[in-house]
Amino acid sequence: MVNKAKKVTEARTTVGVKQSTKDSLDRNRAPGQCYDGFIHQLVDLWEKTKSDAGFPPVTTKPKTTRKRKTEVV
Repeated sequence: MVNKAKKVTEARTTVGVKQSTKDSLDRNRAPGQCYDGFIHQLVDLWEKTKSDAGFPPVTTKPKTTRKRKTEVV
């Protein structure tokens, strides 16, 4: 029996960071660990630290779309 699990992939994006930030990420992540996994660990730790310290949860505001001004000629 062959296990053909469906691989679900999320859309990828690019995040620009300073070279010094990338160097710090490289020094602190596990050998072979992807940046996504390491950043996810950092965010989880940050959220746990904030909740343990009693900070209110951060809520995200829905994005509002700005209408473009159309120029009438």
